[in-house]
Amino acid sequence: MKNKLQQKICAIFQRTFNAILHIFSKLCVSLKKQDNKIKEPMTLCIAWKENNKVQFWSDSRLNYSDDKKIDMAVKVVSFPVLITELKTPNEFSYRNDWGICFAGGGQTIYYIKDFILENLKHLEYYDDLFVLTAEKIAKYINTIYQLACNKFIDKLSAKEGGCVLITTGLCPLDLRFKTFKYLIKYDSEKNTFISDFEEILINENYCFIGSGSSKAKELLDSGIKTPYKIIKKIIDENLVSSVGGQIQFGENVNLDFKIKGVAKIEENKTITQLRGVDLYDTDLFDYVTDLKPTTSFLINLNEIK
Repeated sequence: MKNKLQQKICAIFQRTFNAILHIFSKLCVSLKKQDNKIKEPMTLCIAWKENNKVQFWSDSRLNYSDDKKIDMAVKVVSFPVLITELKTPNEFSYRNDWGICFAGGGQTIYYIKDFILENLKHLEYYDDLFVLTAEKIAKYINTIYQLACNKFIDKLSAKEGGCVLITTGLCPLDLRFKTFKYLIKYDSEKNTFISDFEEILINENYCFIGSGSSKAKELLDSGIKTPYKIIKKIIDENLVSSVGGQIQFGENVNLDFKIKGVAKIEENKTITQLRGVDLYDTDLFDYVTDLKPTTSFLINLNEIK
């Protein structure tokens, strides 16, 4: 009788222990998944298509710790894509400026961005039958993007930074601008980052990325139909704390993507800051003997209703 009682007690203890072990195991897996999850990238970038014009809009805020920020971050960039053919290495078969905008956290995104852009200046194809398209350029960008994420994010212990990219450029086959969005996901089983890309601005004429995306979509649905007014309202009213600073802008001009400043008019004075810096209101330049900036600015945006 005593032995049977001891066996029952042992069996109950074993089942209880197994149940606790099972719960603890699930908790560990859940915590690990949360630790490996890439948080939503900070900032707001808008890709917008209007009458065959592709525009990128962005704020200038970079958050690099819990309570520190700088409003001079470069987020919309024009960069050259240079491609040669093997048999004529000194002649470019493709030489056009693409645009890129990106949302991310901390310094990580800048390492990744620089790594990608530098590698787009030295491309070559080998086969006479090779047909160059914007999709093939985007595929190459996606490969470099994945390599960069695996190299830099893990090394910098910055999985919370994450990053999302949007690029646009002239397709040499279709002779029109195509726009692509690139996403990165963390595969916890393989302990690696996997990237993917897709063409956007096809069924919809807009795409929002970054921490301001939900608010931007909310404003769009409420009746604010211009990207300038959407991003300006978010910045001016501090609707998203990680979105702020000067508005940045770029668009396709003829065969290339070009950057333009966004001017502000305050008290009848035109303020021509480019990413938080006024290159024109300074005595550092001698406008007779020195080189001087010639950035174009959007001036009349305050008149948009």
